[in-house]
Amino acid sequence: ELTLNYLGLLGTWEERRQQLERKWYFRCLCKVCSLPELERDNNDMVREFITYQMELASSAQGLASLSNVSSILNDYLEVLCSCYSIEREAKDILPVVLSICHKLYQAVVVMRFTWECP
Repeated sequence: ELTLNYLGLLGTWEERRQQLERKWYFRCLCKVCSLPELERDNNDMVREFITYQMELASSAQGLASLSNVSSILNDYLEVLCSCYSIEREAKDILPVVLSICHKLYQAVVVMRFTWECP
């Protein structure tokens, strides 16, 4: 069986389902789309959290303020954990999140901020 992610992380299960039916005329029955309702709702919340954090990182305010780089690093470590919790769907974004975490950690070290891994 071959599976292909048509939509990436964007949208809730319902939004993705509607878009697949409207655009590609099929109902997806993959492992993620077939999750029980409670797990599906959790998956949607994780996706929304990752999407929000990545949009924040790309905004002007996102990573611009290095005065709280330790706090931002903690936030992105949480994003990284969230990506691993839905690894199959987040595989394309994992390298980006890892890179952000690495750069933030380097900034913490260079600026000699105190930081402890949560």
